Amino acid sequence: MSTSASTLIFGITSGADPILLEDGLTFSRSENGFDKMSGKYLGRTNTPAAFADLKFPAASTASALGVAYSKMFCAEVSYNNVGKDLYTFNVEYMGLIGTQAVKRTVSSKSQSYTTGSVNIPGVGVVPKAQGQYINLSCEYNYVTATMPDTALASPVPPGGAGTLPAQPANPFIPLPTTPIYNYPSGWIREGIDVDMINGTSRTDSIFLIKESWVYVYPYMPG
Repeated sequence: MSTSASTLIFGITSGADPILLEDGLTFSRSENGFDKMSGKYLGRTNTPAAFADLKFPAASTASALGVAYSKMFCAEVSYNNVGKDLYTFNVEYMGLIGTQAVKRTVSSKSQSYTTGSVNIPGVGVVPKAQGQYINLSCEYNYVTATMPDTALASPVPPGGAGTLPAQPANPFIPLPTTPIYNYPSGWIREGIDVDMINGTSRTDSIFLIKESWVYVYPYMPG
């Protein structure tokens, strides 16, 4: 339970754990980034910098001092002198407050290609042709407490395969004279970026994820 500053000034012991002040927490939820939380604490010490390092070490969780947010990690500390050996400590936390929805961005662009001999419907085999196809991609941004698998080219996307756009029709029909087959084909995770809360281990952290997916046609002109 938070405590008013007036109650603490005469009773707090030097070096004891700082106490969260009344109305000392503020929150900032994010759509597709780390959530943020600020805490204001009161402590008594004659070495505030060392006290801050000891009581609010980098990447320690807010729950270490009795605040029930175990997925919020200490990112920054500032302090102000408010009396004899008495300081307020403003602590910034980053992480995940509760659960966060996955943000999805779809990109569909027309892209040209040039090919050698190909059979064009209604025309027949031509020695060279230029055509268009849809370059379709999907990007996911989300925050999670689980480290994603970075070793797979085509894992299940966030929320399941149904969150991917409908695949475009293959424009390379009829089969080109000299096709190049793609393997694997279909929806492929092209890349993944993982931003981890600093100072925490691989298994005990909060992860900001950006996944890029692209649709690969089964075959294309050679």
